[in-house]
Parts: sequence; C-alpha cells; structure tokens
Amino acid sequence: MNFVTFQFVIFLMTTLFIFLLINKNYRKYFILFCSYFFYGTWSVPLIGVILFSTSVDYYLGKKIHSTDSKIHKKLLLTLSILINCGILIYFKYTNFLLSSVHELGSVLGYTHPLFHPLNIILPLGVSFYTFEAISYIVDIYRGEKPASSWLNYNFYIMYFPHLISGPIVRYKELYSQFEHKIELADASRLREGFQLLLYGFIFKLIIADSVASISDPLFNNYQSINHLESWLASIAFTIQIYFDFLGYTHIARGVSLLFNIKLPINFNHPYNACNISDFWKRWHITLSLWIRDYLYIPLGGNRGALYQTVNNLIITMFIAGLWHGASWNYAIWGLYHGCLLALYHLTKTYLFNNKTPHTENRMVPVISIIGTFTLVVIGWVIFRSTSVDQALTILNKMYDIPGFVHEIINNKQGSAYSDSFITLAAMLALCFIGPAVKSLETNILANIQPLWIKKWLYSVWVFGLMIFMFSPAKPFIYFVF
Repeated sequence: MNFVTFQFVIFLMTTLFIFLLINKNYRKYFILFCSYFFYGTWSVPLIGVILFSTSVDYYLGKKIHSTDSKIHKKLLLTLSILINCGILIYFKYTNFLLSSVHELGSVLGYTHPLFHPLNIILPLGVSFYTFEAISYIVDIYRGEKPASSWLNYNFYIMYFPHLISGPIVRYKELYSQFEHKIELADASRLREGFQLLLYGFIFKLIIADSVASISDPLFNNYQSINHLESWLASIAFTIQIYFDFLGYTHIARGVSLLFNIKLPINFNHPYNACNISDFWKRWHITLSLWIRDYLYIPLGGNRGALYQTVNNLIITMFIAGLWHGASWNYAIWGLYHGCLLALYHLTKTYLFNNKTPHTENRMVPVISIIGTFTLVVIGWVIFRSTSVDQALTILNKMYDIPGFVHEIINNKQGSAYSDSFITLAAMLALCFIGPAVKSLETNILANIQPLWIKKWLYSVWVFGLMIFMFSPAKPFIYFVF
C-alpha cells in the first residue's frame, strides 16, 4: 500500500477515526493490528518472518538483561545479531552472491547450476527493521531495559508509519510514547501532522515524480545521451531522490503525529552541507547515527591510529552502501563516500590540526557547498546506475569538458530541454533555500486573516493533490531497500 494512493488515504482515515473512538487502553493494540494489515496488503506470508524475528529478539533481549554472566550476554548478543543478519542476507543478498559467483565462474570458464538465482521474495522493510532489531539487542547488552512485553516490542518494530522505510528509531527513543497508554494528540500536534502530510504529498507527487520523468528516460538511454543531457539526468536524479525520500519521511512523521507519536527528523537540508562529513550529518540522519553507534564506533571509530580511522570509515560506508541494495553499484557508492570521508578526515587532521577552518571570506562557504554538492551528485550517478558501465559512461560525458563546452557554444539540442532546465533550476534552488522558504511560509500562514482564507488555501492544496493522485504514483525509491 503506497503512501501516496487513495487506498492509503482511506486506510488512514478509517484507522484514525476508529483510533479516536476507542478507549485509550486499547489504542496501542488497535494500531498494532492495523500495522499488520498494512504490511499484509503487500504479503501475508512474509509477516511470519517478522513474527519469528520479533519473538526471537524479545526472548534473547530478556535473557541478556536477566543474566549476570558477561560471557553469556555476549553469546546471546552474538546469536541475535547472527539470526537478524542471517535473515537479511538470505532474503536480500543470496541471489546477489549467487549471481556474482556465477559471473566470476563464467569469466574463469566454469559454470554450475547451483549458482543460478533462486526465487526469493524480498520482505518489504527488511533492511530497516533488521537495523532496529539489532539496535534494540545491542542497547540491552549495553545496559538499557528491554521491552516490558512482547506486544510492546512488536509495536516498536511493526508500527506502520516507519516500518517500510524508516526513520530508523531506537526503542529507548519511542517506548515512552506507547509503553502504557496512547493519549489523543492535542490541536497543535494534529495541525503539525496534517501539515507534514500535505508537504510530503507535494514533495513526492508534484516534485519527485515530475522530476523522475526527466531523469528516468535519460538514464535508461544513457549510451545515446550527450554531455548536456548527462548533467540534466544527474541533477534531476539528485533532486528526485531528495524530495522522494523527504516526502516519505514527512508523510511518516505526519501520520505518526496524528496518533500522538513523534518520530525523529531524518533530513536537515543536506545539499547545504559544506563538506562530506556535514552532508552525512544532514542526510538520512537516523541511518548516519545508527552506522556511527553500531558500526563505526564498535570498529574502533577514531580512537586508534590514523590509518585505522581511515579503514573504519571505508568499511563502515561500504557496509552502509550494501545495506541500500544487493548490487555492486551500491557497494561502490558506499566505498566512494567512505573514501571521501577518509580524505576529509586526513585533510582536517594534517592541514587544520583537527579544527574546523574559519575564514571571514564569505565566498569560501559558498565554494565549499558547491564543491560538496558536486561530489554528492557524482555519488548519486553511481547510486542510480544499474551497472558500472552506465555510471562510467554518464560520468565520462559529464566531465568531458571540451565536448561539454562545444555543445554549449553550438547550443546542440539545448533548446529542446529549455523547459527541463528551468524546472530543475527552480527545484534545485528550493533544495538550497529551503530554510528561508520554510520561515517565510510560516510567517505568511501565521499572519493570514481571517481564518477562512487559511482553510480555503489548504483546501485548494488538498484538491490539487487529489488530482495528482488519480495518476499512478511511482513507488518510493527507498521502498526497495
């Protein structure tokens, strides 16, 4: 059930209506039932995978908390991580590993039917709820209290607004909002929830899906596109993936607020980052914090020698890349960002003595933002490409400076894409001036009087979105992860 469909709107309205009517003692269980129904609209059999995972993790979490033996704690922790990673590897990476071995065998002149892909259906959200399950177990090992009941832990994993694509939430961040009774949201929280829903639909349906109509054909025909079109494709996807995922997160947070449960912010204007480390503090924040706390720091973080820190950064980002998908392009994308982070760390250590450089020149931050954005765009080309050849072909065309300049001078096919360039320029500007636009919008709405005008504006927006929802919506990009 896609968030941006009439089916989901009907599901949400029905769920919310019943939620408002029933006793607060039963609201948590009702939401849990609705979460299973929500997941079952994709696959009923795969619910069994989540039931098995949550049951095992709840039991092992209780055992870890109750035992005093450090050895037993570590054994139980290891068992839980192996089970969760085993589920993830089987469903998500088995065919990737088999196809990789098959391709290697073909190169070496050896093939075997054992290495042919299997018919495995990927459970939706498996990457996200696996990370949440691991964080739950590790936190208990580190001294946090386990869930008071299996239903509470199950609610944490299954809660439908964040089940499929996050935000990645830790149990200790969420349990206080549902552990006992869920109260009804107050007027300000309801208003914020509906606003987030509205913006989420706008970001997804009007911006992301519209820009996808530019990027998809160009990426699909990458061998025949020219230099200008390669830049058009890469910038379009850079905008698409941001507003697609931002739209999903806004909808997830908005829906959750309607049930009086607050999910964490996942984006903080990432394209305004002044370096690659700053980008990862702004992009998919809950994932960045997860890989820092449960991968990077356990590997040693920056506590060892400089070469160890560099290795830890690269290994962490390689795993983060593969977490996104079972394909070499995701692994390369992770390695690319790992190398960028390592290079940034080396530069900061040797050139600036681990201090953030400060300058009075106002152009330096602007240049830093442009440079970081350019590096991020290169990464998105790798991320979006379905093969190494596709990524290299597009990047070669993007950075073939003589060919690019020749096309601009001769205006070769430039006029054919004038509308697309104008559209992308406007959307790209929105990425950078988002904070100013948000502040302006807040002030304008706050000062609109009388109240009926404000209600009329919201009604127009909602009606416009309903028109967009009549056309088939593209799945959210992160749904496949």
